Amino acid sequence: MTQKQHTTSLSSLIRVNENAEKLIIGTLLTIPNSIMNMCEGFCAEYFYDDFLREIYKSISYLDSEGKKIDILTVSDMMKKNGID
Repeated sequence: MTQKQHTTSLSSLIRVNENAEKLIIGTLLTIPNSIMNMCEGFCAEYFYDDFLREIYKSISYLDSEGKKIDILTVSDMMKKNGID
């Protein structure tokens, strides 16, 4: 009898909370200056969902440029970058 090999991928070990990711993005889009209250060191790579990651990148860029962050400015930024 051979011993059955058990393999575990990294992705199966990581628990993803899509609702938490959506909550973060929603907060950043609807509460003025909320990005200033994010923990230092928070980055786009923390998002598992690719689309939410791109939204966060757009929000971060707009913030770094001192521009208004809302659904319209983020949407425009994403369209400019070819992300729909």
